[in-house]
Amino acid sequence: MANNLTEETPLLTVFEAEHLIGSLKKFTLAEVGCPRWMKQHENMERLNIQAHWNTAQMREEFVAVQLVDGEKMETVVYDLLLIDMWKKRIWPQIDARKINGENVLRVYFMHYHEATVLNLLEIVLYNEPSVTALGDIVVDLIDYCARKLVALATWPTTSDTTDTDSSASTADTSTALLSNPAQTLRTHLSVLSLLRHIASNLSALPFSVMTRLLVKHDVVVGLARVLEQKPWERRVRNGKRWVWERLTEAAEWKVVDEEERAGVVGWAAQAWLTLYTLMLDPECRKHYEFTTQNHATLLKLRPHLTTSLLDQIPPLADLLRHLEQLSLYEPPTTPSSRPLAGFVEELPVLEARILEGVDLDALAKTFAQQLALAEKDAADITKGLADTYTHPTLTTLLPTPAACANPACPNRETHPVAAHRCSACRSEWYCGRACQVACWKSHKRACEMMRAAAAADADANTVLNTGQSKVLASAAEGRIQEL
Repeated sequence: MANNLTEETPLLTVFEAEHLIGSLKKFTLAEVGCPRWMKQHENMERLNIQAHWNTAQMREEFVAVQLVDGEKMETVVYDLLLIDMWKKRIWPQIDARKINGENVLRVYFMHYHEATVLNLLEIVLYNEPSVTALGDIVVDLIDYCARKLVALATWPTTSDTTDTDSSASTADTSTALLSNPAQTLRTHLSVLSLLRHIASNLSALPFSVMTRLLVKHDVVVGLARVLEQKPWERRVRNGKRWVWERLTEAAEWKVVDEEERAGVVGWAAQAWLTLYTLMLDPECRKHYEFTTQNHATLLKLRPHLTTSLLDQIPPLADLLRHLEQLSLYEPPTTPSSRPLAGFVEELPVLEARILEGVDLDALAKTFAQQLALAEKDAADITKGLADTYTHPTLTTLLPTPAACANPACPNRETHPVAAHRCSACRSEWYCGRACQVACWKSHKRACEMMRAAAAADADANTVLNTGQSKVLASAAEGRIQEL
């Protein structure tokens, strides 16, 4: 019965989504994390969940349509660049150890906001009208994606420990919660889908978009380096032997054998198909210029185009054929400086707007002072987030069943699905009581805040219901006297 309710009940109605989309606004760098910004994060997450639910249930994609019709695509991209700027320019100057315990959960969701917006864009930009609705700000989005490609191409893929992410949790719970390399990597990998959507709709975009991809950032080489690096996999030491791990959609590392490694992960498929489009599209081939450097980089991909890969993604056979032909070509040492007649390049504008008139050092000090103090609105913020992340609709969108929240859980292999839920906050899952006790130190603060928020909300509803009952009783008594 519960499953049927989950499948048939969306998180938002069409009218609720329209209201939330209409309320989206552009904040300043100083307003990141304020109650109004946190409310927008909650709304953005609700829209994200609903957009994924619509796609999973093959329903009308009204979230994407309303974002385009309401001219809010620029606002969404602005929100993405804003939080990226905050994480790059403000967060490194804040000492996580001095953050007040009541603010840790808020700062966590400030960090997680980038992933929320990216997930929403992954779904929305699948449709051509959404891509074309970006207008000139598609240049800002391409620049953002290019920066993430550089990070992916240099991501470390070898580790001497079996779990580099869980060791920090015992030393300092706040730092461990706010510093999760696996989640950061998962966020970076989302840009591969965005580039795929943009490349697939180049014919409907200005010519400057193509030159931005091929000339300014050379995304072709960037993708080739990412495919060679394979950041979604890593080789770690397990006792006296080395094993391979692969990142899951839930931002967790899972040990895989050679047979599983032969399967194409979704991020690799997105990168291959984007590269296929950019290298074989007639217009792209006409304007992409080869040098000895990019020529050599691209030819290194030939060994990666294995029979197994071609069986899983058949169009890549054309890419392999193109690379074989390219190996017979001798490129010039330096690119030619051919002018593009009548070409006007679009320049990014959103980042300049975000940083205009901002004293980054002073702002970082202000944030550090604010986060060191208790937040008076923490209960309200936590309540809104808890309502969103515990909604039953969300369970239908999870890539895998709930896993134990204990990062050092010894039962991952024998009990991969967590069956026990925290009875107080209903937000965490565990394989058993031992893991729940082990995680209590890190979970206690968040659990208490969500429990207090739920109790306050229940008290408010009780007062409201009591008042309504008195009014109804009074009205009924008056009516009886009249009769």
